[in-house]
Amino acid sequence: MKKIVNSPKNLRLKDFVENDGVGFIPIKIAGPMTVESSGFFAFTDDKGNIDTRIINSKPDEDEAKRIPKKMEEKIKKKSLILFVASVICMFTCMVLLLVSSQWTNSEIWTTALSICAYLLMPVLLMPKAWVIFISRIFRNKEMINFSKYLAAKNAVKNAYFDLDRVPNIDELGGYSYHSADCNYTKNGYLAWLYLLMSLTWLLDGKRFVMAIIAIAVTLCILELKNCLTLWQVLITSKPKKQHYEVAIKALEETVKIIDSFEIGFETFSFNPDSENFDEEECKGCPAYDFCKENSQKK
Repeated sequence: MKKIVNSPKNLRLKDFVENDGVGFIPIKIAGPMTVESSGFFAFTDDKGNIDTRIINSKPDEDEAKRIPKKMEEKIKKKSLILFVASVICMFTCMVLLLVSSQWTNSEIWTTALSICAYLLMPVLLMPKAWVIFISRIFRNKEMINFSKYLAAKNAVKNAYFDLDRVPNIDELGGYSYHSADCNYTKNGYLAWLYLLMSLTWLLDGKRFVMAIIAIAVTLCILELKNCLTLWQVLITSKPKKQHYEVAIKALEETVKIIDSFEIGFETFSFNPDSENFDEEECKGCPAYDFCKENSQKK
């Protein structure tokens, strides 16, 4: 199994994926402090060359430094349509189940409607993932590129957290296209559970039902432990060399900020419930004065 690596406790990499590139914003965690910096977005230009630009999550930042959200907005709109359509279909199935007993006693009809209702649950739980998957099936170029950049980003992040340095392309073969901190993790294992439950309608027998329950529980445990991320195949495709190169370039520029505070970590937040401020450990941090002042207030 290819490696899926959790991020370290003192560093987070907020990532952004488009159909033409990948971006990272570093977030450092030191005791009670959470410090966010500017980051970099790497992309391919019209000539196929890799270029980079600074990005920042500040709402008042100039347009040139804004985080790219074109694909996010497209997926959001389509997922809302899919969600509404799924709700309507599920409501229709439930109504038909309630009234079918009055005009038919067919077990096949009842079973089919029940299976449809269960199969719609994963769509309701993860509409964005299914939008990406369906778009890929219909060969939408933007979404296919998006899914490849997403996979490349995940592989590069897994390698970086494991090696503690920026990896090269040859080293990425052992790392998964899937992420331990994907936004859909909370609902992923539930989606598989509902899919397995729908299978119980196909065959009768207590042994079969118990076997399905055992498999479902195992899947849930593995999913929660980040050992099984099969459902992420919906949103990722095998990247090409170009996609890896773009993700690595974005990470290289971002790591320079992490190592040298070249641009500076300018967005601070203080967690009063965290451990006490350590003056020796935090010396040299650009947020030193801010952190010291807030720790004294605590």
